[in-house]
Amino acid sequence: MEEAYQLVGESYRLTFEECLRNLEDLRLSNRNFEFFWFPYTDTVQVKTLNPLKDSTIKKTGKQTFKDVVIENGLFWGLSEMSRILPKSAKLVSQISALGVPVGRKMNDSHVIYATPRLVKFQEMEYSLPADRMVGALRDLQLLLDKENFDLHFPIECRYVKEDSIWLSPSYQRDSAYIAIHMYKGMPFQEYFEAVEEIFLSYEGRPHWGKMHNLSFEQLVQCYERLEDFLGIREMLDKQGLFLNPYIKELFSI
Repeated sequence: MEEAYQLVGESYRLTFEECLRNLEDLRLSNRNFEFFWFPYTDTVQVKTLNPLKDSTIKKTGKQTFKDVVIENGLFWGLSEMSRILPKSAKLVSQISALGVPVGRKMNDSHVIYATPRLVKFQEMEYSLPADRMVGALRDLQLLLDKENFDLHFPIECRYVKEDSIWLSPSYQRDSAYIAIHMYKGMPFQEYFEAVEEIFLSYEGRPHWGKMHNLSFEQLVQCYERLEDFLGIREMLDKQGLFLNPYIKELFSI
């Protein structure tokens, strides 16, 4: 058990190239590091979180009316414009990039970690070996330039340390996670399928609780202990109490 602690959170802009050049330093020098690349722009929002064991700090960063209603409401309005006028998606991404928040906040960890997300979307996320982030993003950039998808949602990137959990996308390898999104109500399948091909070419493992197009046979290739897990599942849950239609189909049960 870890004692309660505080966090210092920072948000700032970098160019896409600056971010890629400094990935190793950003990854290694921060407890939590993630970045959001706004498609069809050169803008990246960098977000870092670092611990500060000082309960006497002046606390800032509590979720406010501005965070919850105005910022989410504004992005919802822009997203609706993209849905109704798909060709406006590039402009919406550029407008969103101009609004990247820049600043610093300090508060209890449970306050800083939580971020309101009220705009609905479809999502696919893949885990790659940690050293494959740059190559995958450059291929993704080439794909977007070539296909010109109607896309405005930022592409979310982060790192996770390896673990020993059989069904974890980070099983036995330090991982780079890349998540793509499409606003609810907008076509996503063609975009997701094209990006998935890139992820798979970099030894990607899908976050199997999110959207992907892999069959059970393909999942077994990605998750080497999957069949071992299913054997234990069958032994401990003979009645299928913890199954649902999605899990049954996904894991061929």
